[in-house]
Amino acid sequence: MPNIGIARLRTEHTKAGSIVREQFSKAPLQIHRPLYLTASAPPVVFIKTPSSGLLDGDEHLIELDIGEDSAIEVRTQACTLAYPGRSSQTLLIRIAKGGQLKFHPHLLILGCGAELKQRTSIFLQDDETLDYQEEWCAGRIAMKERWMFKSFDYQIEISRREELVFRERWCLTPAEQQLTDPGIAGDFTHFRTRYLFGKRLEDCEQDRTVANHCKTWTMRKPAGEVVRTVYST
Repeated sequence: MPNIGIARLRTEHTKAGSIVREQFSKAPLQIHRPLYLTASAPPVVFIKTPSSGLLDGDEHLIELDIGEDSAIEVRTQACTLAYPGRSSQTLLIRIAKGGQLKFHPHLLILGCGAELKQRTSIFLQDDETLDYQEEWCAGRIAMKERWMFKSFDYQIEISRREELVFRERWCLTPAEQQLTDPGIAGDFTHFRTRYLFGKRLEDCEQDRTVANHCKTWTMRKPAGEVVRTVYST
């Protein structure tokens, strides 16, 4: 039987500002109580797991519903390791009109023997702010596990007013593909993508990566932009 972990929250705008109206979690995922750091800042919520990642048979579901005119910053506790075996992770993000979300999860590490399937679906409205970032690497590099995972099946879809505005899909299988080919990953081991849609947050600074071998480029869409950075360590 699969081990299903759930992290779900809903925000709401009140006279006092943005609040987390509802939150629910089911092991192995956990949601820390909201932190209201200052009166003007949005609440901050940490999503964590005691296993530090995805074990064989794990199915993680993360649902974020950002209410109208409300704002939140979501963080993770540490890097997520995909352990040997099959696992999956699903992210469903809905941002209502005027809502704001900043979510920069820590690095996803594809460990030796991992078979991970990830699906991300983001639904936007007219006047929202999305600052979402994903970053993954080709294994525990310091332990000589480069490109030793079995597969990484990934898809992200971003829709605005029920119309698909961005979609990306790839399936990486190191045993069947020459991923170090210049047309695929080349010499890079770390891959970061930042999705900036709707109104820009005031603190939407440019990505800064300290690495000897780093490249960044931007894909601009009518509804926003996608910034991709690749580098090696």
